[in-house]
Amino acid sequence: MTPADRRRGYWDRAKETFSASERRRYQGRWLARLVAHAWERAPGVRRRLERAGLQPGDFRGEADLARLPVIKKAEMPDLQRADPPFGGFCTVPPSQVRKIFVSPGPIMEPMGPELGAWHLEAGLYAGGFRPGDVVLNTFSYQLVPAAHELDEGLNLIGCTVVPRASAIPSSRWRRPAPSTPPGTSARPPSS
Repeated sequence: MTPADRRRGYWDRAKETFSASERRRYQGRWLARLVAHAWERAPGVRRRLERAGLQPGDFRGEADLARLPVIKKAEMPDLQRADPPFGGFCTVPPSQVRKIFVSPGPIMEPMGPELGAWHLEAGLYAGGFRPGDVVLNTFSYQLVPAAHELDEGLNLIGCTVVPRASAIPSSRWRRPAPSTPPGTSARPPSS
């Protein structure tokens, strides 16, 4: 079996090979759609933009991002108490929320219906992950999203993820031997 060339290829060739002007146009269209979507479906976003005297049409490109009103993390618990559960910042109905994470504060963070919503797969692919890889994910799978974000991005590439819960000592796991065929995961040693 020929090893994968981890320095070549693209996850999304069209987007990753845009010229600078094509990338700016794409990002401008994406930003305009994103702000319009949030304006229509997230009342907390709409309130903040209105207080700043802004409307969705005011956002057409990267330079316009500096005009967005900043939300300080310390404000989120109060905003969420005033407009539960997400402060008016979630764009999907509660029935479409797959998971809810709790960050320090506490701050409730929804995970909507889209798999790979953080779009980590392009960066992970650029970093050398390839279909068939077996990846030990050492992020905590408790109430924060990092492990789940990474997990979904790797799954979209075609990797097998071995979730490592923080309660399991790393000495209980062994790495697959270098000759282990792709798709074979590590498992606890037999007693």
